[in-house]
Amino acid sequence: MAARFFEKLLTFTFDVVAINIAFVTAFWLRYKSNLFPEASNPDLDISSYFVPAVIFTIAWTVLFFITGLYRDWYKESRLDEFMVVSRTVAVGTFLLFLITGAPQIIDLAKTGDVPTFFTRTKLATLFTYGACMLFFSNVNRFTIHTILTWLFVKGIGVSRVLSSGRTNPASNF
Repeated sequence: MAARFFEKLLTFTFDVVAINIAFVTAFWLRYKSNLFPEASNPDLDISSYFVPAVIFTIAWTVLFFITGLYRDWYKESRLDEFMVVSRTVAVGTFLLFLITGAPQIIDLAKTGDVPTFFTRTKLATLFTYGACMLFFSNVNRFTIHTILTWLFVKGIGVSRVLSSGRTNPASNF
């Protein structure tokens, strides 16, 4: 029982770390790395994004909880978990697109002006963040499974059970 609680606590902690690493990585790729010259801004500071990072962390962990990513995965394959994590990240990124694009969606409905809704910078930023979330969330889960498997092989967290009994008396005839 304590081992399952430890597994869930470890998974939650790793998820929080992965969400924030994805946020910082997406920020760096978009604004600091100069891979996207139109969005590059060396004067932009990550500390001004502390509040959005906290909100994103809470939102992602709630979404992970709602989609069942904190259930027991020890009986299921890594591929199953990969698919659920990938689907959850895709849905979360789409929801993020809808939430951040709400003003543009309203303008689109009023004016029918599509180019203001689908800006290149917005799509590139959301795609970069979604790709970072997908990568770090799945690496996170793979790492946790690897660590837990290694602990299990070492006998850590394993309960030894002795079962005794006798055969069915009717079978002795």
